[in-house]
Amino acid sequence: DCQLTLCATELRQNLSYCRDYILIGNFLVMVLFPLLLLGLLNGHIYHVLSQSSRRSSIKGRDKRDQRIATILVTIVIIFGCCNIPRVTINLFEVFHLAVEGTMEITPWPAWCEVVSIISTILLVFNSSINIIIYCWKDKTFRDLLYYKLGISNGIGNGDYLHNER
Repeated sequence: DCQLTLCATELRQNLSYCRDYILIGNFLVMVLFPLLLLGLLNGHIYHVLSQSSRRSSIKGRDKRDQRIATILVTIVIIFGCCNIPRVTINLFEVFHLAVEGTMEITPWPAWCEVVSIISTILLVFNSSINIIIYCWKDKTFRDLLYYKLGISNGIGNGDYLHNER
């Protein structure tokens, strides 16, 4: 019978390190700041694009701008959703640290194991989904990507791409 056991290092059991790393390093720097920055910048872009489309009749360029704005909002939402499980585990650890005064959580709750696996899958998904979203929602991006990769997509002749040289 073989069992896998994970043992926390002395540093991982240090209360100051856990509080500072989990709360400040992991949550603020890796989740909150990027989410706020993505939200603010993409919100500004979305606002500018929606203002420009209101001033003029909807033309081809404006429709593309609206698609891109939708893509940006989608990426922010996906980022937020994919980070919820990781933030949940981090908050559980910080809460446990604040209430119990120790990081020793024995046994590690089964829900944490499940959420940890889901979190890993979602973080990998979040890291790889953006290009798929751009290819799915933006034909110009997709055609340019095919062109740059030297792949013929078999749709149209792509003359507008050759003018870029």
